[in-house]
Amino acid sequence: MLQSRIFQVHVFIQTLFCTREILLIVLLWICMPAILSLIGTSKATIGFARDYLNCVAVSAPLVLMSQAISHIVRAEGKSKEAMIAMLLGTVAIL
Repeated sequence: MLQSRIFQVHVFIQTLFCTREILLIVLLWICMPAILSLIGTSKATIGFARDYLNCVAVSAPLVLMSQAISHIVRAEGKSKEAMIAMLLGTVAIL
């Protein structure tokens, strides 16, 4: 019974993270012109900056979700497994 309850809490937390990250992506895309003008992009570099910001907006939720899962696994007392998963993710990116 306790394991079922813990699993339900984890699913709820992950759902909250996913919902929050989707909202952040939408907000970032809506505010992108204002953000780019605030950081001082010129007309020559705005296309590159927009492309980069799109990549960051799409990948940031995945990185944050990975971090959240790693912290949950570490909180369960399995720090070695969390470290291995983080290392495998880092190697996969390279």
